Amino acid sequence: MLKIAKDIKKIRALFGYGSKLLLLRLRVLQLDAREQAPIWQKMAIFFTLICIFFLFSLIALLFALNSLLPEYSKAWVFLAISGASLIFVVYLVKQLPTMWTNSTTPISQTLNDIQQDFLRISNQMQPENDGEQVISSENESSEQVIN
Repeated sequence: MLKIAKDIKKIRALFGYGSKLLLLRLRVLQLDAREQAPIWQKMAIFFTLICIFFLFSLIALLFALNSLLPEYSKAWVFLAISGASLIFVVYLVKQLPTMWTNSTTPISQTLNDIQQDFLRISNQMQPENDGEQVISSENESSEQVIN
């Protein structure tokens, strides 16, 4: 009977620590998301403006070249502009995943920390650690056992 009471007390303590830790991590996640939201909005606005102004400048350039160039060179110039634009678009598309990954790193780190916290708490609730607490440090590879 004493062992059951001790186990219940340990579970309550771990649940209390776990819930406080979860709330703390969720607050950090909320702060990370709040920091990232304006960056994402700016990226979307910049991307839209870049596309619009690039399209306007390309149309204006094509009209100007159409009126200035002789007939025999128009086809080659327009094909070269089209090819250069396609290469530029491919470059921009390849840059988007890198930008996305760099902007979501803090949020993914916080989610990973939450997962690690749950694993630590669930490891402490296992019956193998009867009467012992396993404390592991993120910076150290060794674990300390406290009786």
